[in-house]
Amino acid sequence: MDRPLRFLDRYHRGEVQADSIYALIDAWDAGTAVGADAHVQLHVSLGLSWVEYLRWCELRLLPTPQEHARWGRQDLVALGPSENRYLLKVHGPLRCRPACPIHWPSEHRMVSWPLTWSEDLGVLMRLCRHDISHPDPDDQQVRLHSELAEHDCDGCCKSTIDAEVVEALAQLDGTPASAVALLGGISRAELEQYGGPGRNPA
Repeated sequence: MDRPLRFLDRYHRGEVQADSIYALIDAWDAGTAVGADAHVQLHVSLGLSWVEYLRWCELRLLPTPQEHARWGRQDLVALGPSENRYLLKVHGPLRCRPACPIHWPSEHRMVSWPLTWSEDLGVLMRLCRHDISHPDPDDQQVRLHSELAEHDCDGCCKSTIDAEVVEALAQLDGTPASAVALLGGISRAELEQYGGPGRNPA
């Protein structure tokens, strides 16, 4: 699968000017980036490797196609919470094709969760808000070896119900109207499996 174009690709094609990078950075900072760009690190969303992004920050110079052919083959990403941060050397944007947890994540239910690294398994993980690590389904090793997807799980990565909804269920006053408005078509079995009150909103 070919990857969609990002800023640097469009810049090299002459479709955008160099200074349009500022609006993209502002959108990423404001949390208004869309698609895969909303769930990756800033330099990745621009199509730059970490080295290329540092160079732009210091010199305001974008790589030429020839430079990108060298510098775009490897990347460096920071993973995990600040108190336990991993710096991971990975393939660069030039060598990446979807789906990739770092450069081109798919729209799975964990895509907005922070990425971290499992030294024991050697795979990328997604950290849920309960501080439990779940194997990222886009990780190539997880896709190739299904046993790597097995883990101590609290249900976050498997449930079709958002954790916020499960918590809200506990606060419901029991009126059918509020249940229908909140739950839509979630089944009784799902509610019971994931800790909801077991009402069928239909």
